[in-house]
Amino acid sequence: MPLAYEFLNAASSNILSNLTYYKNRGRDLEETIVQIKELKKSLKKADSIAYLMGVEGNIRDLYYAAFNTIVRNKIEFIK
Repeated sequence: MPLAYEFLNAASSNILSNLTYYKNRGRDLEETIVQIKELKKSLKKADSIAYLMGVEGNIRDLYYAAFNTIVRNKIEFIK
């Protein structure tokens, strides 16, 4: 589980870097950044892979939802 934690910690750091880049260029992403930072903190208290996967899913949901703000257009993701 420590390896999974490290992967997710690094991935969430990269996500935050991307969002901060666009926030610094005038996009309204502060709330998303704060929410992701809180979720990232919760990775430390993970006691199972399932918990880590759940937090990762929540982080990615917020990140992909921010794409509409980043590109200033509506993007529809299709599964």
